[in-house]
This record gives sequence, structure tokens and C-alpha cells, in this order.
Amino acid sequence: MGYRLTRPLFFGDDRLPSVRIGTGITGGIVSCDLTFSGRDHTLWRLRITVPGRTVYDEREAVRQPVRDYGRGRQAAEVLSSSISFLLADAEAYRATMGRRTPCDGWVFTAAVAEWAYLNDTELQAMADQLADDTTAGGRADEIVDYFRVYRTDPEAVFTVDPLDADQPPLTIGIATLGGGTVGQAYADNDWIYAVHLDGRLVTSGTDLHSGGVAQTHRQMAAALTAALGDGDAAPAALADQAERLSVWASDIEEQDADEEDHIDVR
Repeated sequence: MGYRLTRPLFFGDDRLPSVRIGTGITGGIVSCDLTFSGRDHTLWRLRITVPGRTVYDEREAVRQPVRDYGRGRQAAEVLSSSISFLLADAEAYRATMGRRTPCDGWVFTAAVAEWAYLNDTELQAMADQLADDTTAGGRADEIVDYFRVYRTDPEAVFTVDPLDADQPPLTIGIATLGGGTVGQAYADNDWIYAVHLDGRLVTSGTDLHSGGVAQTHRQMAAALTAALGDGDAAPAALADQAERLSVWASDIEEQDADEEDHIDVR
């Protein structure tokens, strides 16, 4: 469909523009997709999935006026509107804890309202972020700190050693989504990260994954710096730090390999 997404949107299941709400068994993903484009309005599918199941999937859930800008920004607006309605259902659910249907009915369903109630803090954080992004027109120079979005702090902060005395301080803050312990390895996990150069945030995200092989915070920081050391993946602010990032990642990998060589397997 020609979507060009900027954070916090990402391509979820079936390549749908999506945002992640919360973590663990109570979290979920809200997705949308353009299903109809008329002369004066468009219709959008809305889907809400939680671990293991879909709790809402309506092909023509959102009606939007025709826009003269990209579909990625349109998707952000649709998701922003949808989250505002989810917050309304959460508030209605809170009033009676779901014991009765509101006078004007649920915007979605009772099950969705309960899910929204359980995730109202995360929904509000995402609503605030999407409102800022759409108001700013999705400016590429506006960097979102995902530790602020998830209202948490880095579990570990690593300093990337300089290659010469003139290079500014460079740090990698990292944490497991849902919380973790430094030194413990995690498989199939998402990670929050933030990179600061000379005290200034230059990139942040939740698109770092450990996959099927368990990884520690340090190993995931090394994987991140290896990717950022690739000129195609690095933000402009880190262009002059590519070699430094690559060297630091290689040093971590070599240290880990040396430690494995000295393990006495019985």
C-alpha cells in the first residue's frame, strides 16, 4: 500500500502499520490498514491483537477525510484517533468496572474496553507521542526517547571507548521490555535502547530483538553498535563514529568468545 512509516509506527503482522501498547500478557498491538479510498473520504481497517489472539478486527472501523499527504502519516493519524477512543472506553469501563454497558454503548466491545482499561497508562503515553508527531508533521529531526514513552530507565549504560582523544562521549542505554536483570541472558525478547553522543540523544527505539539465542544486555548493546557502525543503518549524527562503534562491538564479541573458550564443560 505504499506506507512509509516513522517511529513509533512499525510494520506488524501482515505488514500492517502498527503501534505496540504495553508488554507481557496484558500488552498488545494496535494496527490499521487503508481499505477504501473514495473522492472525499477513506475507510480504514482496525485490528487489536494480544498475545495469542485477536480481540478486535473491523474492516471499516475508521472513516477519515481524504488527505493530500503520505499514507504513513495518515496511518499515524488513524491510530492516534483510535487510541483516543480506546481511552474513552477505558474510562467508561473504570466507572463501573465493566458491570454494565455505558448508556451510549461501547465504542468497540466490552472485551476491548477491559483491555484498554488494563493498559490505559501505556495508551495515554502513546496518544501523547502520536499527537506530538502528527502535530509536528512527522518531522524526521524529532527524536523520541523510548525510555520516556515506556516510563522506565535503562537497566545498563555502556560507554563506547573513543579511538582518539578528540571524540566526544558516546553511551548506550539499554533495557529489556518488561524488565530484566543485568548479566542474565534473554531469548526472544525486545529491547529498549537510547544512544547519546556528547550528552545529546541521537537515536532510540524498541526495534532491537534478541531472537532465539539468549543474549545479555552487553551482547545486545554490541549488536546494536555493530548495526549502527554500518554506514547504511547509522543516523547522520553517528556518521563520524562508525569505526568507533564497529571496533567496540568487535571487542565485546572477542571478549565473549575468549570467555567461552575457558568454560570447563562437564
